[in-house]
Amino acid sequence: MGREQVSQDEFKEHIIEVLQAAKKQPGRMNASLELIFESCSVEPDITVEYIYNVKELHKNPYNWVHGGVIASLMDYAIGAGAVAYTGHLVATTDMSTSFVKAMIGDKYRIQGEFTHVGRNRLNGSVKMFDYSTGVLCATSQVGFAVLKENAKQIV
Repeated sequence: MGREQVSQDEFKEHIIEVLQAAKKQPGRMNASLELIFESCSVEPDITVEYIYNVKELHKNPYNWVHGGVIASLMDYAIGAGAVAYTGHLVATTDMSTSFVKAMIGDKYRIQGEFTHVGRNRLNGSVKMFDYSTGVLCATSQVGFAVLKENAKQIV
């Protein structure tokens, strides 16, 4: 990895840069998700937290958040953290998502934690909670390959 140690402030700054970079491509999926940065940490664990406000476009025929959008939200949330922490582009290599409860609310909290940070690979765990009730709605395990390309290519 390009960075051996990232400070709390640097991590936060880099996450915000990655989220801003998505806005430069308004026609793409990440831009449509419009994640709102909430918090992050590097000690004792590497974590990220966001808020997601549901959009009509992201609903299925039952008026719930579409499962594909839920998976995309969790992939993007932890992936943005991976890019911010490593300073490199990453590629999702595997993902397992469990839909625990129908997402019928208007706002959600997304919490991610890195379970492994290596030179060439990262793994993360992500949970989505209904913002108003705190009820767990979905979980995901995501693996990433760390690419050689510097993240400055996208920010």
